[in-house]
Amino acid sequence: MVIKTSDSQSVGHQNATIEALARETDMPVAIVKEIYVTQHSQLEKDARVKTYLPVLTRLRVKHILNERKLQSQQRLQGSAA
Repeated sequence: MVIKTSDSQSVGHQNATIEALARETDMPVAIVKEIYVTQHSQLEKDARVKTYLPVLTRLRVKHILNERKLQSQQRLQGSAA
C-alpha cells in the first residue's frame, strides 16, 4: 500500500502517526494504515488547503478506530449477557 505524500508531510511522519494511532487505539498497524490511506486520499481529493490534511486525517482515523473499538466491546458485552 503506497501513501501519497504532499510537500507538507513526509512518509516517515505518516508512518509515525500511523504507529502512534495503533498504540493509542490498541489496533493492528496494518488496519490503521489501511484506514489512514483511505481517509487521507478522500480528504486530499476535496481539499482546497492541504496544510491541515495530516491533522484532519489523524482526527478522522482516530474517530473511526474508536468507534470500531466501541462497537467491538458492545458486541462482546452483548454476547456475554
